[in-house]
Amino acid sequence: MRKASLPPSVELFDLSKDKSETTNLADGNADLQGRVTALAVEMRRALLVMEAVRLTFFVSPVTPDPSVLFNLGD
Repeated sequence: MRKASLPPSVELFDLSKDKSETTNLADGNADLQGRVTALAVEMRRALLVMEAVRLTFFVSPVTPDPSVLFNLGD
């Protein structure tokens, strides 16, 4: 569960009773929706996402040595 920049849409299901997720318990319960949204705001970012951002924007790309690539023996 993460809070995105999109309008909040909270979906909560009791999987022990509703395995096919047909009854959204958050519908009609503004207090529950507000609490879930507040918790999502407080959550730390997932480490996987942060690592992907770091590797994408802050680490120099690794370029292999062309002599190694072309001397592999076809």
